[in-house]
Amino acid sequence: MVERADVGVRTATVLLLLINVAATLLRLYRLTTWQHFFGDEGREMFAVEQMLTKGVFPLIGPPLAGHPQHLGPFFYFLMAPAVWVANYQPIGPATLIALCGVATVLLIYQFCNDFFESRLAGLVAATGYATSQVAVYHSRYVWNPNMAPLFVVAVLYCLCATIRSRQRFLPWLGLTLSIATQLQPVLIIALPAVVVIWLLYQPRVTNLWLYPLAFLLFMVAEVPLLIFEWMTGFRNTHGWIDTFLGRKADGTAAPASGGLLSRLEHGLNRSAQELWQFFGRILGLDPAGYLLVLAALLAGCGLVLLVTALRDRRTTPGVAAGVIVLWATNFFLGFGIYPGPIYEQYFVALFPLPFLMLGLTAHRLWWSGWGIIGQLAVVACVLALAGSNVNGLWKYHFGLKPFQMDADQFGGIQAAGMTITDMQQVVDYIAEKTRGHSFNLVLAAADDHDMGYRYLLHLKGLTPSRNRQATLSQLKSNDPAIHYPGTARNYFLIVQPKWRPQSAWPSWTLNVNPINNLVYPDRPFRYVLVRFIQQNWAPRTVSRAYDELPCDEGQIPPLLQCDSINN
Repeated sequence: MVERADVGVRTATVLLLLINVAATLLRLYRLTTWQHFFGDEGREMFAVEQMLTKGVFPLIGPPLAGHPQHLGPFFYFLMAPAVWVANYQPIGPATLIALCGVATVLLIYQFCNDFFESRLAGLVAATGYATSQVAVYHSRYVWNPNMAPLFVVAVLYCLCATIRSRQRFLPWLGLTLSIATQLQPVLIIALPAVVVIWLLYQPRVTNLWLYPLAFLLFMVAEVPLLIFEWMTGFRNTHGWIDTFLGRKADGTAAPASGGLLSRLEHGLNRSAQELWQFFGRILGLDPAGYLLVLAALLAGCGLVLLVTALRDRRTTPGVAAGVIVLWATNFFLGFGIYPGPIYEQYFVALFPLPFLMLGLTAHRLWWSGWGIIGQLAVVACVLALAGSNVNGLWKYHFGLKPFQMDADQFGGIQAAGMTITDMQQVVDYIAEKTRGHSFNLVLAAADDHDMGYRYLLHLKGLTPSRNRQATLSQLKSNDPAIHYPGTARNYFLIVQPKWRPQSAWPSWTLNVNPINNLVYPDRPFRYVLVRFIQQNWAPRTVSRAYDELPCDEGQIPPLLQCDSINN
């Protein structure tokens, strides 16, 4: 048997070590201060804290925004050890998420080494994923989809291993698939994907007892959710069916816009457009600015993948390529059928795929007849992509200006650059001013809720007497729905505006000193904290300008506060 040309083991080991050092640094650099902590993250921390301190084990996991159903609770169980080690501070699970991102880099390398039979492919793929702006951004905060790429690669690995007669991976396929479907709702599409791949390749499993073991491990991870389903008459299952059929939360059918074929055509066109945007983002190539480069790269990588899957279908690399093609095709069709909006986090099921394709293509080109030209092209491509992505991460403070194609639709809240450090300043200010007295809290934010603030207050032993959400339009109109009755001594209003250029700032002034008339008028604000002393706290004219905390040159003032209000 002739050994295939490849990078030497020692060289690959050294390079892989360097790649993982880079991946670790990118994911952990200033994580304590540059981590963001929104409402969803606060909600997950509350759930885990209740489980660890009061023994309240959840049967369901995070809810789906805008839908009645929930994911499974396995994410909470994964978070629990890190939360306990960090003494319930958010940095614990954030570090765990970051380390899962590093583990994904290692597993991507191992996948390429074992199934593309190429250490070079593994090094190229691992470098791409280690430095990807999107992958790094989604490895730096606590959210259930951010763990999904690790389990997606694990599912693909176990699936390819089982097809290639490594039967012992079949039980692990059941377990990793079960966990993956509980981390991101669209990963439910992985179930038919695995079924289709299994039927087409028909793996030969001689130890029949591995089938019930795989099924048992799959169901064990689902036990809490199954108990919830049984207790509620399968309410969650009905919610999933309604979602994929395009029904509203109340079960009524959404108005149809055309016939079945026209809706399917529209859905597939939208799916193709979203995938195009996703591939550009994950590779760090904005389709608007790198159209030809992105098109050439995807066309080349896609062609190599398809040729490998068809021509070498009886070999291990051919099987791996075929599995990737079928996996991507299932999600393309799934996104086409899904009637709701598609956000970037839905693509976690595909995060590793562009880099696996890139690694395979690099291997083919490196050892092709192009010789030194092909090798220089591989090196130039890898260095250019990695350098561009790392530069982007540094330029935008590691994702605090989001790399989300849906930023405007999603409300742009992450683009305001708010970090847990900024929020902690607000919490410290509230703690200082209340001094043990009761207080109420109102958060007016773009598509966010106050669980992040409430969890940070909880860590200080503070709980609002009442808390309420408000919209900026409610503040503008002084809507009585956001006014509190009661006897709380202090009222706090936190305003988190959307990120907008100065020209698009709101024209209204909250009936106080204009919130867009800052010392730094050429820079967008992050948030405003206004303390209303009187119980009748409707905004009134402020007697003096905002006090401003000192900030470094070139930074946005982190906190604006008002301490006195005139009638």
